[in-house]
Amino acid sequence: MFPAICESISAAGDWQSVLTSVSAIPDEQRRSFSWIWPTESCLEDLRECFRAHGIHNVLSIGCGSGLLEWILQESCALKVSGIELDKSWWTSAYAPATFIPLSFTGSSLDEDFLQHCAPGEPFILLFCYFNNGGAFWDYLRRFQGDFVMIAGPRDGADAIKKQPDAEKEVP
Repeated sequence: MFPAICESISAAGDWQSVLTSVSAIPDEQRRSFSWIWPTESCLEDLRECFRAHGIHNVLSIGCGSGLLEWILQESCALKVSGIELDKSWWTSAYAPATFIPLSFTGSSLDEDFLQHCAPGEPFILLFCYFNNGGAFWDYLRRFQGDFVMIAGPRDGADAIKKQPDAEKEVP
C-alpha cells in the first residue's frame, strides 16, 4: 500500500506528505522503501548547504528506487539522477517503481560514464550505505567534481558492517 501512496504523492511533487506518511510505518517496513529517511530539519540544513556551495545537480550511486533522492530533489530544488548495477532487475515487472531517472553500469566504469549519467554540470556524487570498497574507490577515481555526500546512519544506528575505509587515500 505504501509504495502506491508514494507513487501518487510523488506525482504531485508532495515530498512533505511522503515524510508524514512514512512516520506511521514500522522501521523494518520503512527501510524496505528507503534506507534513510531525513527529517524536515535535516532537509532544511542540506538545502542551505547546497545553496551555499552552488550545488544544483546530484548523481546518486546505488540509489535503488531513488525515493530518498526524489525527496532531496523536491525539497532542495535539485536535479537528481541515479546509477544502479542490475538493469535486468530494475527494468523487470518485479522491481518497485523508481522515482528518478536511472542509468545502469556493468562491472567496470568507462572514463566518462559519470559525466554522461549526471543530470547536469557541475554535480556531486551521493552514496548511501555504500558497502563495496573497491567500487567506491573506482567511482571516486573517475569523479571530477569537488563534493561527495555520504549518507549513513546517525550515531551508529543501523550501521552496516562493511564500510569504505575513510582514512584510506584514493588510489
